[in-house]
Amino acid sequence: MLENQRAAVGLRPTGDVPLPGWAFAAEVGAWVQLLTDRDIRKAGKVKIYEGYTETAYRYVFPHKQQYSDKQKELQNLITILPSGKRENDEKLLHNDEAGLISYTRCQTMEDEELAKRLFDVDPFVWLRENGSFAVVQTWPVEINAKFKETFEQVETVDAEHFDPTAMNEFKRSMKKLFKLQENEDVEVMSVKRNNENGQPVYVGKGDALMAMLRISEEIRNSLMITSLAEPDGLECQWTCEDRKGTRVWHMDLTLEYCLYLKQGWDTMACVKPKEQFDWDSKLKGDGKAFCLPGSENKMLPYVMNLDWFASEAYPWLLTSTVFVWTCAFLTVLLRWSGSALSWDWVNNPAVLWVATGIASLFALYADFSAMKWCVVPWLQKVQLAVMHYPVWFHIFLMVQLFGTFLQIVTIQSNAWFMVTAVQNNDAMLDMWGHLWAKSIFGFLPEGAWKVFTPKLVAILLWFLSTTQLILPLMFSARLPGSARSPFPTRNADEAHVTESAEIVIKQERQGQQEDETDLLEEGKGNAQAFEPELFSFDFSTCWSTLVKKGLELWGFHAKECTYRESVADLALASGLRYTGSMALSYPTRRIHEIIKFQEGYNLITKYGLEPAPQGWELRSLMEFLKLARCYGSRVFFHHVLQACSADEPSDHIHCNPPRSAAATCLPG
Repeated sequence: MLENQRAAVGLRPTGDVPLPGWAFAAEVGAWVQLLTDRDIRKAGKVKIYEGYTETAYRYVFPHKQQYSDKQKELQNLITILPSGKRENDEKLLHNDEAGLISYTRCQTMEDEELAKRLFDVDPFVWLRENGSFAVVQTWPVEINAKFKETFEQVETVDAEHFDPTAMNEFKRSMKKLFKLQENEDVEVMSVKRNNENGQPVYVGKGDALMAMLRISEEIRNSLMITSLAEPDGLECQWTCEDRKGTRVWHMDLTLEYCLYLKQGWDTMACVKPKEQFDWDSKLKGDGKAFCLPGSENKMLPYVMNLDWFASEAYPWLLTSTVFVWTCAFLTVLLRWSGSALSWDWVNNPAVLWVATGIASLFALYADFSAMKWCVVPWLQKVQLAVMHYPVWFHIFLMVQLFGTFLQIVTIQSNAWFMVTAVQNNDAMLDMWGHLWAKSIFGFLPEGAWKVFTPKLVAILLWFLSTTQLILPLMFSARLPGSARSPFPTRNADEAHVTESAEIVIKQERQGQQEDETDLLEEGKGNAQAFEPELFSFDFSTCWSTLVKKGLELWGFHAKECTYRESVADLALASGLRYTGSMALSYPTRRIHEIIKFQEGYNLITKYGLEPAPQGWELRSLMEFLKLARCYGSRVFFHHVLQACSADEPSDHIHCNPPRSAAATCLPG
């Protein structure tokens, strides 16, 4: 039944871009299908309830403007969960309604190693005397008339609902946050709220809820979700009286959560760990399993990592680079040797066009073949545009491939121009000297132009232009045996999704194949569960190896390369515009997402690798440095070197990261 429903939905792997099937590799499309099947399996584990009744007990610290005089020295308010996830990281408010609210139960961070690695959270996470780590999860609240209508103050508290230890830990947290002395007291209110909500409540693990949101447009709209912060978050709109804004929630993909539309003094989607939800609330109904929507639903694809498939594009880029430049070198050798043997035909322009035609045909084929592996994950991040105006894919493809042809013409004509300048050096000497004598360099001795002849300058400039080949090969070409096992792109046809929502890749043993599910149950290991998100893809290059073997002593840094970076550099080396179009647009979009959603690095937890906001500043900076290097290379190779030897063709194709007018970038 699930398979029939899935087939009825229909998939567009690139979201809003209608991409013809011939434009991307079938194996990439198969991975889109596998990841969608996995989402469907995971989403099927979500339970939908009819609503909930709530009796919430809270501690509130109405600090208002008490500490406004020291606000410059106070750190940000960080709302942190026992799982280590951060929900807030913002400046403290100081006004007549400002307050902080917290749960009335003690919370503990079970993962001690994670607690020790956290930074700037001392007011909210600390080591108790018994060796456990206390967590105070607090968030801002406005103590206004609406709050007083919603919450009632409790004068006589009971230990069942208002834990005295939790009260003391909340006070300790406030003292640390506002930099108070131990002997200073803070006045904390005990309040409670009764509420009934008839909106659906979606209960499931974080990864299952994310899968459901990708699949169901109706649920995204009902929860006022504006976008998904892949892989573990969502951005929703909130409204409060006449104000509105957006809020980003992140989930631990391995923990169980309740997702619902909160309605009170503000209205917005809310995500709460199931354990905390059960403290205050009781679900209505028995809970129905999530069902797939109809074919009119707009399903969002699982956003794939470009590095997963760049390893398949890499051989095409490397081969194209070698082939294009070999044609240029052979043209030079042919003209020099042919002239020495008095072969006049080697100087016929037809030779240039034959060499250019051969190099162009192979480059165009390699350009299209390489991009077939990358175009789907690329278009999941960016939109196609020419001069900032959206265009159809076919127009973009034709213009970019024409740009590739012009780049090949440039590389070949540069080599031809250099040989021509050498051959006609003597005939141009008088004119050369007269030209420079009448220029601003006329103050130089007349003999200078007999040294810096057209022949010498042309040879120097051409050898300088070959750095367009040499540097990418040094910094981006993979050393044999240095890469890990490649992403199993071509194994998509031999993979399927199990009932437990695992991607299982079938492997052959002694020429025979067996059923994967049986093998998993029997523990024979012939079929392996594969998690694409854990795949790593860096490798050593000639430069990184050279640095490790001695240049580190001189302050050089040994940087590992990824296939995505290598593809971008090699596309620049051989002038492949179509593949090179993602070199700037993709990292620009990634920087935008990292900053907007504070996407840090993965942390090692007891459940495995989990996305975390920690380190998002460093991660965005590292992506920016990659982007800056790419920009620098393009400016140097395209607009400096080639301008010295021949007129360089240029296009004006832009790839616009979606929903970000400020992030427009020029892919070359």
